[in-house]
Amino acid sequence: MTNPPLQIVELRIQNVKKIKAARIRPDASGLVVVQGKNRAGKSSVLDAIAIALGGSSETCAEPVRRGSDDGEIQIDLGSLQVRRRITAEGKTTLTVSNRDGARFQSPQSLLDGLVGKKIAFDPLAFFRDPPAKQSETLRKLLGLDFSAIDDKIVDVYKKRTEIGRDIASLKAQLAAIPAPSGAALPAEPIALNDVLAELDRATDVNTANATKRSNASAANAQVAATVAKLDAARREVARLAGILAQDQEKLRIANEAAADLQDVDLSVIRSRAREIETTNGLVRQQQQRVLFEKRIASWESMREAATNELEELDRSKEVLLAETKMPIDGLGFTPEGIRLNGVPLEQASSAEQLRVSVAIGAAMNPQLRILLLRDGSLLDAESFEAVREMATKHNMQVWIERVEDGPGDKDAIVIQDGQMKVDDSRKWIRGPEALKLASPRRPLHVLRDQHGYELAPPEALAKAKLEPESDAWVYAVEDVDPNDPRLTKAWPTGPVS
Repeated sequence: MTNPPLQIVELRIQNVKKIKAARIRPDASGLVVVQGKNRAGKSSVLDAIAIALGGSSETCAEPVRRGSDDGEIQIDLGSLQVRRRITAEGKTTLTVSNRDGARFQSPQSLLDGLVGKKIAFDPLAFFRDPPAKQSETLRKLLGLDFSAIDDKIVDVYKKRTEIGRDIASLKAQLAAIPAPSGAALPAEPIALNDVLAELDRATDVNTANATKRSNASAANAQVAATVAKLDAARREVARLAGILAQDQEKLRIANEAAADLQDVDLSVIRSRAREIETTNGLVRQQQQRVLFEKRIASWESMREAATNELEELDRSKEVLLAETKMPIDGLGFTPEGIRLNGVPLEQASSAEQLRVSVAIGAAMNPQLRILLLRDGSLLDAESFEAVREMATKHNMQVWIERVEDGPGDKDAIVIQDGQMKVDDSRKWIRGPEALKLASPRRPLHVLRDQHGYELAPPEALAKAKLEPESDAWVYAVEDVDPNDPRLTKAWPTGPVS
């Protein structure tokens, strides 16, 4: 069985922030306008509600009014009574009880279950936030935790960025390698060793030929020397003639050996070697390009895989969002902002945006039907009525903080110097004089406190004991018939019998 929704039946504040004392009983209209001049204490009323229900998460640096030892907030929620006392040192005492006075063992846990962190949700502040901030706020209110997915997205984005940088570096290196042009190149470099060996062999042949030519030249020189010696030493003609014959034979053999020699054209071989070197250079160049192209293809495949992973992560978010019940039909959001029926929320009218904001707040607080709107002075008449309409529609109690002058002034609760402003047009009588008026002979006189709220039925007033300086007051009326309509006009709640 679902528990009935809770609203504030009565709020009592004493020495909290700028409030000295205040006792507020909201009517059934759904709107509670708290107004006053700047620094009068109106915002302290809303702060007190947040402090009482939200606990330490809502407590400010100086929750107790300056000059006071402690402060106290009491909230009557109908079926629950909340009382929070705060000392000037920051210590807090919380009690939550039911109608029968029984106290709950874990009061803050009970309140957290009712309000969570949503007591801090301000529809008006939400309405003024940029789209991206609205999306983030709504996600948190719905309890959608994308932290693990977002961390993974960051990692993948980082990985893909690094891959992109590597691809760019590889492409730059590839661009620095000119693409070979002209005739088709072999797939592999040509073996140069065989040609170089042939060149070595040809060089050896030519060297041997040069040696032989040198020998022939030396033989000719020898013959010339011998002839000279023959001319100089005729007496040794016989001996030298034999030597000459031998030398001439050697000459013949050498001439025969040198006569048929043919030198190898080294330039042709060297030209072939240079051509092979050129071809092999182009082949190596082409191989480098092929290598870089393969590496680029591999990295691009990795980048595509990272992109696919990011798309899959985005799809997982979409699945999570699809499984999440939105507070309003047609409401959805992206990281860029909230959408209503597929259209960006910021394109709707201000009143419509405010209606959505209030509806979100209502949906976020299914049990505790309370919303706190700060900076209510920013509401124009149309927006104010939009809030009133949504408060009625969703059975919400909306507390609006606002400076004086604006829509709803007639029913506003005025805060002045840290207290509720009392209607001075009424006739108030203090202390013992109240007892005289509250006698059985004058039953229509009602004992009330300084805020104008009834303290006891008239029959009980005669038994009351008030000191001369008591803060209890009585509203005096003429002795008229109980059915006189003027009584109903004087007391909206009707006369007390």
